[in-house]
Amino acid sequence: MSSLCLVVGDQLFKNHPALNLQADFVMVESGFLTSKFNCHKFKLSYILTSMREYRDFLNQSGKMFFIVI
Repeated sequence: MSSLCLVVGDQLFKNHPALNLQADFVMVESGFLTSKFNCHKFKLSYILTSMREYRDFLNQSGKMFFIVI
């Protein structure tokens, strides 16, 4: 039985503890969260770009990856 690992924007570690497990990864880009809070556009762009680069890292590592938008 595999585990499910929810990765949020502040947990983008190359040595994430769940990488050693047989886990499926889930990352959520929420339009609701990006529009609810009054954040600077550059900050939102930085967070979303970082999450997408981490997605690419997980794909290159051979980990199963799902993205929910």
